[in-house]
Amino acid sequence: MISLKLVKQWLKIDWDEEDVILEFLIVSANSHLLGSGCVIPSVDSPDYQTYELAVLMLVSHWYNNRTGVDDMNDILSKPLTYGIQDLILKLKAIPKPILGDIHA
Repeated sequence: MISLKLVKQWLKIDWDEEDVILEFLIVSANSHLLGSGCVIPSVDSPDYQTYELAVLMLVSHWYNNRTGVDDMNDILSKPLTYGIQDLILKLKAIPKPILGDIHA
C-alpha cells in the first residue's frame, strides 16, 4: 500500500496532525479502487506507478474537498472524474493473478 510519507510529500504537508485522516483516506482510496474492479499491482510491477498516482489523486481530492458535493458544487468532482477514469481503466486491464493449485 502507498506510504503516508509519499502522500504527505504529494500534498506538501510537513505536520503530523493530519496523519490519522490521511491514513484513513489512503485505505479508503485503496478500497475504492478495489471496489471499482481494479487490480492492485505488486510493487515491482511497471503498473504500480499507475496505482500510486490513482491513490494520490483520490486522497488529494478527498483531502481538499472534505464536504460532500452537491449539484451546486458538482464542478469540483469533474476534474477527478476525468483524471481518475483513465487510471482506473488501466488498472482494471491488468490481468488478474492466477492462483496455483492450493493442494500442491
